[in-house]
Amino acid sequence: NGTYCAVTGYTGDAAEVVIPAEIGGYTVQSIADSAFKGKAITSVALPQTVETVGAYAFQNCVNLTTFIGGAKQTSVGARAFEGCTSLTSVSLSDTVKTIGSYAFNGCTALEEIVLGSGLRTIGDRAFIGCAALADVSISEGLTTIQSYAFENCISLTEIHLPDSIEQMGSNVFLSCTSLTAVNWPKGWTTVLSQYNNTSYSAGDSRYQSPFYGSALAEIAVPEGASAVPAHAYRGVSSLKKITLADSVQSIGAYAIDTTGVEEIDLGGVKTL
Repeated sequence: NGTYCAVTGYTGDAAEVVIPAEIGGYTVQSIADSAFKGKAITSVALPQTVETVGAYAFQNCVNLTTFIGGAKQTSVGARAFEGCTSLTSVSLSDTVKTIGSYAFNGCTALEEIVLGSGLRTIGDRAFIGCAALADVSISEGLTTIQSYAFENCISLTEIHLPDSIEQMGSNVFLSCTSLTAVNWPKGWTTVLSQYNNTSYSAGDSRYQSPFYGSALAEIAVPEGASAVPAHAYRGVSSLKKITLADSVQSIGAYAIDTTGVEEIDLGGVKTL
């Protein structure tokens, strides 16, 4: 555009790619959609100037093991790293605000992700099928996790959710069959439908708990939380025990619509 440029493709044969901050006098600001799709590269390092990584940018780069983002990167596009089956770890800078839908879909070797403090939204199915993923670090600041985000992450045994979370989609942890330990984020107020909206009636089957299909057996809602959102634990058949703090005043519709619960401490609840 006269000042900035985008990397739109790669014709080189080097497996280790270091993208320069300038090309022909233009500042490299973005990695375009499908720019490295299917290329036989093993590592990528972005310059500090890159702000966006486009959709499909590194899709099916099956030899890619290492990705180093830039200090100004603000987003990871939809399906950007889909099918990168050799990628083992991802660390995103504090400037990244959004991770797109299916961004890391099928990254079966991915074991660890570190998500920075600037992150606000994890898109639907962002980490679906990351079967080796066992360590997820999420900073305070995240507000939304969309539906199916961590579906079929079968190695995930625990996760800490920041109190800044306000809404989670249905089935976020579907088929996370090893997930047994999850804290309660104090800011959580809303369960979104499978389509990441709230436009359906309360009893609609398109609402399910974010933890539906996990192995979660016990949950404690801490002091400081004021309500249990509608559909919070709908359909979580593994859930046996629920303890609510005295600060909890209400329980939303279908919040504990499941057959497995054996013990509930209602704490300070006044409205069901």
